[in-house]
Amino acid sequence: MAMRAVFAKPSLTAEDVELLMGEAEMLINYAIHSLGKTNVKQTPSYVFMKLSSLFMLFDNMVRTIKVVGKKMKTGTWWNNFAERFRTNYFFPEGTGSEKTQVLCSLVNRLSSALAIYKRGELPALQEIIDLKKIIITRATKDSQLAHPQWQLWLQDDKEFYGSGDDSNSTDVQMPGSPNTFALERCSDPRLPCPMAALLLNFLINDNVAAMVNSQQLRLEQAMVASFPTAFVEHKKH
Repeated sequence: MAMRAVFAKPSLTAEDVELLMGEAEMLINYAIHSLGKTNVKQTPSYVFMKLSSLFMLFDNMVRTIKVVGKKMKTGTWWNNFAERFRTNYFFPEGTGSEKTQVLCSLVNRLSSALAIYKRGELPALQEIIDLKKIIITRATKDSQLAHPQWQLWLQDDKEFYGSGDDSNSTDVQMPGSPNTFALERCSDPRLPCPMAALLLNFLINDNVAAMVNSQQLRLEQAMVASFPTAFVEHKKH
C-alpha cells in the first residue's frame, strides 16, 4: 500500500520517488514469477480472478511510469514486460447462468482495459473506478485482493464521495517551479475522482533527477535478470 500513499500526494520528494521505484521493482519481480504463468483453467471465474490481479498490477505500473516519466526509459523494457502476460480473452455474454454472464462481461471489460494499459495508457477514469470496486468487492476469501488493506481503497472512495467537494479544479504550485499546474477534477459528483492513483497528474521536481537515475538502474537490472537469455544478450549489444 506504499504506492497508495505516494499517489495521494500533489508533489513528490526524492524519498517518495525512491520508494515508488522500489515498489515498481518488487511488482515487476512478483508479476513475472507469479502472474506470468500459463492459465491452466479457462473458465470465466478463473480468468476473472487472474485478470483482476493483472489489472491492479498494470494500473500501478502505468501510473508509476506516468509519474516518473522519461526517467523510466520504458522503451528499453516495457513491451517485453507487458507481452509476458496473456490478457486477450473474450467470452460470449449471452449464454449460461446469470452469474456466468456477469463474469463473462467482466472478463471482457478487464481484457479491453488491459489492452490499453499494455500500450502504456490509462483506460477511462469511470471504467477504472467501476472495475476496481467490482474487483475488490467480489474478491474471494482465498484471493490476494481479499486482503483487508484493499478496503482502504474503498474507504478513500467513501470519504471523497461524502466530502461534498464540487470544485472543478485545484491549482498546485510545484516546489522550485514558477509554473502552476491545474489538476483536473471531475464535474460529476458521483465520481470519486481524487482517490489516490485515480485522478492526480503527478509531477516530479528537477531536484529528484539523481535519485530517479539511481533507481532506474536498479529497475533495469531487475528487468534484465527476469527476462530470457536472448533478451539479456540483446540488451548487452
